[in-house]
Amino acid sequence: MKTQEQFYKSKQWESFRKVIINERTDADGFVHCCSCGKPILHKYDLIVHHKQELSDSNVNDASISLNPDNVECICFSCHNKVHDRFTAGHSATFKPVKKKVYIVYGSPCSGKSTWVHGVATEDDLIVDLDNIWQMISINDRYTKPAALKSVVFQMRDAMYDIIKYRSGKWRNAYVITGGAMKGDRDRLKQRIGADELIYIDTDQAECLKRINSKGLNEEQKVQWIQFINDFFDKFQPDELSD
Repeated sequence: MKTQEQFYKSKQWESFRKVIINERTDADGFVHCCSCGKPILHKYDLIVHHKQELSDSNVNDASISLNPDNVECICFSCHNKVHDRFTAGHSATFKPVKKKVYIVYGSPCSGKSTWVHGVATEDDLIVDLDNIWQMISINDRYTKPAALKSVVFQMRDAMYDIIKYRSGKWRNAYVITGGAMKGDRDRLKQRIGADELIYIDTDQAECLKRINSKGLNEEQKVQWIQFINDFFDKFQPDELSD
């Protein structure tokens, strides 16, 4: 018997999900969102959504959890709308919505911040270490004086506590991190009670290419090339259960 969390990490679900995606890929090579109709360009944006919501009481019923007629392919933004995360609280039919916490991880220059800013709304909380560095000094987000390091990490940890205890009236929280090591991701997930990890899977060559668009000086470029190479040298993918 599996819980929802165990089910979504299982090889059974991953195999079913791949079959659904393959079957619903159109002639242009993309799956189109069943809500907005737009092609879903990145796999981390593609949600195979259960029309009848899963719970621990029905997740082991294959006629619900593994039924092709009970799933639809939808983009991340539309998936939020389906779950009423955009509109709850702004209508007469308000119902409480559980705060959702996402850990968004990947290599430097993979597009983590860009993706988050594309899906988050004004009521969502974003924790981005680079933005904290920029916020507390005269420097840009790529310049990180050692004298400020302890302050930056204290501020980050305070934000983690806000998320852990679900303090405030925010809807979703997005925690942007490197997360090359699986153990580090697992510890962070447990620490803040995250619901889901989203891997921005831009490849190494593209991440290195993007360095030239960041406006870095030569010293910074060398440093960020090393950051990217270190990430891919250390990267450990998540393992699927049976």
